[in-house]
Amino acid sequence: MNNIVKIREVKRQHEGAWIILPGVLAIGIGITASGETGIIVSTSGDVNALRKQIPERVEEIPVELRYSGPILAQ
Repeated sequence: MNNIVKIREVKRQHEGAWIILPGVLAIGIGITASGETGIIVSTSGDVNALRKQIPERVEEIPVELRYSGPILAQ
């Protein structure tokens, strides 16, 4: 299976549970700080508290939490 296809599938399987967590703003796919393609979870809350609920890797796919602060429509 193509890596991006697997990442999309893993994201689709988990995003419903993650997006409802307090402080989670968005979930996408991108390049992590380590240079790997993975799942990026944008947050406005305490990254350390969210890390207890969202693992660093899911099915070998890296999951990076990024503090972005509030997202406002302009």
